[in-house]
Amino acid sequence: MVNIRSSRTWSGTSVKLRVTETISKFDMLTEGENVVVGVSGGIDSVSLLHFLVNYTLERDLKLNLLACHINHEIRGEEAKRDEMFVAKFCGELRVEFFVRHANIPQMAKNQKLSVEECARKERYRILGELAKELKAKIATAHTLNDSMETFFLNIGRGTGLCGMCGIPPVRDNIIRPFILVSRKEIERYAKENALSHIEDSSNNDTGYTRNFIRQCIVPRFYDLNASFEPLFRRMCRNLQEDEKFIAEHAEKIWANISLSAGKYDLSSIKSLHNSLKFRVVKKILEDAGVPCDEAKIKLIEQMIESGNGKLAVGKDLFIRASESFLTVEKVKKVDDKKRQPAEIEINLPGSYELLGNKKIEFKFIDRQEYEKIAVQTDVRANVLSCDELVGKLTLRTRQPGDKIKLNRYGCTKTLKNLFLEHKIPKSKRDEYQLLEDEKGLVWIEEFGCATRVAVGEDTKRILLITIDGRL
Repeated sequence: MVNIRSSRTWSGTSVKLRVTETISKFDMLTEGENVVVGVSGGIDSVSLLHFLVNYTLERDLKLNLLACHINHEIRGEEAKRDEMFVAKFCGELRVEFFVRHANIPQMAKNQKLSVEECARKERYRILGELAKELKAKIATAHTLNDSMETFFLNIGRGTGLCGMCGIPPVRDNIIRPFILVSRKEIERYAKENALSHIEDSSNNDTGYTRNFIRQCIVPRFYDLNASFEPLFRRMCRNLQEDEKFIAEHAEKIWANISLSAGKYDLSSIKSLHNSLKFRVVKKILEDAGVPCDEAKIKLIEQMIESGNGKLAVGKDLFIRASESFLTVEKVKKVDDKKRQPAEIEINLPGSYELLGNKKIEFKFIDRQEYEKIAVQTDVRANVLSCDELVGKLTLRTRQPGDKIKLNRYGCTKTLKNLFLEHKIPKSKRDEYQLLEDEKGLVWIEEFGCATRVAVGEDTKRILLITIDGRL
């Protein structure tokens, strides 16, 4: 254990009581464990390290506290000043100090992220690696005000219930002892304990979303109600309890419908309330180690509803709905360079949301409507004769060896040659939607239908296809 040393004074009764209750309630600290504390040099992180040092000594917890400072290389000399300040502060407390550098501006550019988002991800990555190496927990200095900012940030992104719960006190191996303490209380704690800190000049830049929320939105709620802090604490507590209940219920359902590794009862998922269905599908993806996003979950829900379909969800995995089962399967690759296509069995008429925020719609039109549209545009590219379709219809992306006899050309072409002739970039070719029946391809996005399903004078049922509302 590092020989940590208490500061000359330890004051701040209200903060000490609230944080002690938080640590106890959420079982954050255990005697003898390693804890990596993220320390930026700002008032919150300086106060957190100071608190944990004194808390550890007072209770003789024998915690091994370690401080990690991350230099984001955003503010030049000011960033060096921050690093030196944290090193000196940790030396005074006799806390082992680690520093890591990350060129956030360059990383944000390479990853096409905002500087704010890139810095957040890199902080957690670095802290996570250090904690893994040292077999430690991570302690961050998030406060109640940070939770408020996250709440409004998530609302702006169209969050669900989970995003409205604020920042959780504990997530995996990350603990947040200050999460129920307001920034004003922290400021008072720092003053009472004569703690110096440094100010990050970028915190005043309202061009950063979080800063705008901190300076322009949150204060308005204090103006509306002076009791905003306790009300926000209560709201978060209630929402967290609701989310916990639903999540635990979904977890039990997931366990019950799991027939074997990667195999689930399809009818049981289909019968679930949408709230639970979303969480169960999310759990299926998480269990398979697949990153989740709403578009992917919606596509899987469509497959569940139709009872058929296949969707690539990762480099080596796809999810299939067939017969009575939803299964997570390994991709059987003939060539590592070939992308596993997504397949959705469709019913007519109907509309389907696709990856990339595309929406494709299939609807029947009569002869009169067909003739009317045909005057305005080359509707032939997006209509088929339903009379000639054979068996089930599948919407998918390209596969090796695909070919079609297009009505507009009157000859059979492979998709490879078709795309080459029209100079379609390789990066775009897997985005084209294809429709096939049990005899083969009948339609290609932008290129039209196959000769055998072309609308003729005797066609009785005409199918119109639109993508994002366009012919």
